[in-house]
Amino acid sequence: MSIGIIICKQRKRVIIDCALKDSSQPIGIFEYKITNRLPQDLKEYLPSTIEIWIN
Repeated sequence: MSIGIIICKQRKRVIIDCALKDSSQPIGIFEYKITNRLPQDLKEYLPSTIEIWIN
């Protein structure tokens, strides 16, 4: 199973969604950035690896 992490800034709030590869919901992308490391200030908003695998 593959997942993607979508990080959106909206009204000074950070909203994070996990999107499944075979999701039937359409998504749009305004801008993207590829990085090897997650910024430290975003780690608190993401589920742990264990939480992702359990769900």
